[in-house]
Amino acid sequence: MSFFGSSASAAPPQEMAARKEAFIQSIRGEMALANAQELMSKVGEKCFQKCVTKPGTSLSSSEEVRFTHVSTPQILF
Repeated sequence: MSFFGSSASAAPPQEMAARKEAFIQSIRGEMALANAQELMSKVGEKCFQKCVTKPGTSLSSSEEVRFTHVSTPQILF
């Protein structure tokens, strides 16, 4: 019995390759998500700096409109 509780031999090379590829794809997906989140955060910060000209306790209606227009992602199909 091995350390991991199985006496079976190691997985076949094809299965190991498939697991490796799935792991790599998972990491790529996580990295893409992290990059997208960072980009949206930076865009939000920049938009706020550009659109909110007089910081206060609330946004003016024109600031709200500008901020909404520039911070809302535009999806083109």
